[in-house]
Amino acid sequence: MTPHHAGLRHLTAQSAGRALPLMALYPTDTPAQPQPFGPYTMEVAVNAPVCAGRHPVVLISHGNNGSPLTHRDTATHLARHGFVVLLPEHVGNSRSDTSLDGTIERLRVRPQQVHDAFEALQHDAELGEHADPHRRAIVGHSIGACTALTAAGGVPVNTRFDTPTAQPGLPFAA
Repeated sequence: MTPHHAGLRHLTAQSAGRALPLMALYPTDTPAQPQPFGPYTMEVAVNAPVCAGRHPVVLISHGNNGSPLTHRDTATHLARHGFVVLLPEHVGNSRSDTSLDGTIERLRVRPQQVHDAFEALQHDAELGEHADPHRRAIVGHSIGACTALTAAGGVPVNTRFDTPTAQPGLPFAA
């Protein structure tokens, strides 16, 4: 039996002067209902109260030009089991905004967006006090994995496959 239901709130972080849309899923005792999100349906309780206590936080970073909704089942499962889950739609590198496609800049901004998403969560009036800032994790798929590793202190190096000119380069931070 699942100990909780999954609640859902939409948040917005500011990142490099642009709005970063976030979905936050979290444990709630309010019964969930099927909710449509484009072609997907999620069993969530929209804007429901958060279960008491401080919960560990997991941010899931989607792949190149992807959608946070591709990780909806994982996010919902984690929320039902006591986690607050952040799903950013990476500005400049998502299904609805490909403006950084093929650029090294996307390797710079995505880790910053992770930081800004965590900050927005901590300052949210409803979720902030329930999100444990000392228990955080980042999960990522494809470039989301690169985002997670970079946010944790790694230094990616671009290869010939990462740029429009097909020229390898130094670490992007150089």
